[in-house]
Formats: sequence, structure tokens, C-alpha cells
Amino acid sequence: MKKILVIAIVILASLTFVGCKKSADDGANQQPPAQGQNDQAPAPAPQNVGPPTVVEDGKKPVDHVTKYFDAYKEGRLEDAFKLQPAETKAKQPEKDFIALRKGMPIDDYKILPTQKTGNTEIIPVEYDIGQYGTWISTWTFEKKDGKWTALRYIANPKG
Repeated sequence: MKKILVIAIVILASLTFVGCKKSADDGANQQPPAQGQNDQAPAPAPQNVGPPTVVEDGKKPVDHVTKYFDAYKEGRLEDAFKLQPAETKAKQPEKDFIALRKGMPIDDYKILPTQKTGNTEIIPVEYDIGQYGTWISTWTFEKKDGKWTALRYIANPKG
């Protein structure tokens, strides 16, 4: 059990470092514009990330995020992996995603107020990972040609 925990910590630390480095490089960790400011196009997704993750017909981005966190919370990690933005799936193989999340289960989550600006929706979610503390994942969606696409999410420790 200790070996799995150590592996999970190393993977989490690596992902945090890579995420911070990537955020510094591409500006993806910038604060979204406040409601009422001029609309700005979201940063383009990296190339070669595979097909986009599109929100199910008739559903809203918040429904997609809820479906992801329900799957994560219930241990249906293959389902959760598929719901991630294509950019995120390209950065971490499914087996690594599953191994990491198995070592970091969540009991509950809370969707925080959504920010809507033009064709972009930003949805922050707060959740507790036990000994790793409380985290916030901020999901970004874009509506194009009548369909919502999950562009990215950034996870950071709260505080």
C-alpha cells in the first residue's frame, strides 16, 4: 500500500510540475474575463490531441462535468477518462490516469458558480482528495457550430 501511495505522490507531483510548466508556457492558467468584459477567443488547443471531447447532444457543459465527477467518485475511471478534454487525454495515457485516480479517490465534489462569456463557459469544481487536501479543477468549454466542446481543465490545490 505504501508503494502505491509513493507512486501516486510522484505521479501527482510530476503532473503538477508539467501542468505548471505548460500553463506558464501557453497562458492557459490566466483568469477568465469577468462577466461583461469584451469576449475573447479561448487559447487554441495543442495540435495532435485526437478528436475533440464533445458534450452529449441536449446536455450542457455542467452536465458533462457532473458526469465526469460522478464517474470519478464512483470509481468508474474508464468512463471518467473518456469525458476529459482531448488535450488532457493526450497528456496522460488512460492506464496512468486510472492508476493515479485509484490512489486519490474522492468522496464528494461541489460545482462552483459558472462563468459564461460569449461562446465560452468556465466551470470550477471543488473536491477533496483526502490526505492531498482540497483541489479546484477549472473546466473550459467552447460552443462552436451549435456543439459544446471540452477544451481543457486545470487542477490546482485550493488556497
